[in-house]
Amino acid sequence: MITDFKIQDFGVMVLDEFLHNLDPFEDFDGFRCHENGIGTDAESALDDLLESLYECCDVTGLEGRIKSKWDPSNEEGDCDITYYCIRLFFNEVE
Repeated sequence: MITDFKIQDFGVMVLDEFLHNLDPFEDFDGFRCHENGIGTDAESALDDLLESLYECCDVTGLEGRIKSKWDPSNEEGDCDITYYCIRLFFNEVE
């Protein structure tokens, strides 16, 4: 179960730039884990993120918790080159 988290909203950007600029040695501000989400807009990026987390974590109630702390933009990518990109830093307990 995810106990605490921080969402990083990159907005719409070129996917290759987003992936290329992810630093594997980045300081996670005390968070032990992270996961990315990409989509045409904020909602689909969040869906992608939750789907990825579902494979390894209990995500019960997480969507509502994220939405209560997150104010995404209304930007949309073209899903050809640009995508809405987010990253979630989090800690979990089993």
